[in-house]
Amino acid sequence: LHALVTYARHLGLTVCAEGVEEAADLHHVAGLGITHAQGYLLAHPGPQWHHEIAAASLGEHTVAGLL
Repeated sequence: LHALVTYARHLGLTVCAEGVEEAADLHHVAGLGITHAQGYLLAHPGPQWHHEIAAASLGEHTVAGLL
């Protein structure tokens, strides 16, 4: 994981840690210098969204293959 974070930084990318379930997970990824994370510790999933609503809100910025 350290190598991946180092490589991403070298490329100018931001790393987002997935699956942060416990405080120990958050401390570990923060210790690696990861500044973005998501998981049950931070927030629970939101309501289900529908493709039509996403298409209307994305407009011209629709990602190919998303809908």
